[in-house]
Amino acid sequence: APERNTIVLFPGLGSVIKNGKHTGDVFGELVEIFKYEMGYKDENILLASLGGSTFDSQGRHTPKDQDCTDTLRDQDTNGTITAQLLRDYTRLHTNEQLTLITHSLGSIGTLRGLEQLLNNDPGFDFSRIKLIVTHGPNLGIDKPAWQYLFAPLRDYLPSDCNLDLGLFKLPFPSEINYPALVELKEMWERLPQTTKDRASLTSRLTARGAKVYALGSFQDCVMDALA
Repeated sequence: APERNTIVLFPGLGSVIKNGKHTGDVFGELVEIFKYEMGYKDENILLASLGGSTFDSQGRHTPKDQDCTDTLRDQDTNGTITAQLLRDYTRLHTNEQLTLITHSLGSIGTLRGLEQLLNNDPGFDFSRIKLIVTHGPNLGIDKPAWQYLFAPLRDYLPSDCNLDLGLFKLPFPSEINYPALVELKEMWERLPQTTKDRASLTSRLTARGAKVYALGSFQDCVMDALA
């Protein structure tokens, strides 16, 4: 039932969170559906921030501010923040199921956080977790996909995003200064191992009771967009 299920939204590349709100519109229509067609209350739709979270005495969650460059940090750091949010929320709300919905690059840090929980928190109850990955570059990004995805970025990034857009100019940059993008490139370069790692993580999550769904996850949906 909606009152016992909480949705946690993990936005992607370049997303900005200020004063508890996401400045982009990626999730706007989705939130409207949750609220007005499915009956979810505001307190049961959380926005995950890579800046961290606070909880009041009633266990209500508020995301701290997130700069758009936070999304491009090394993903172990972002995974640690994600894992802590899930630890804290499940401890404060013992009867709720969590549906995690990731968009684009938000999937990588979220998957990394879940992996940290698997490795470090033997008592974490994964049967409370449903993961829905949308448009996630979960196997990395290759050179043509990089060019296709990032060339139009200056038209789509929030106005308050201060990313170095020179990085995304064509041709493909020889040096990449953002750790997350280095990771995506390296993931693709070792694709067979990355594929095995993803399959292993999914198996471990489902073995612990989590439900895992992926929608259009190949290279951030670039193949669908080009088809």
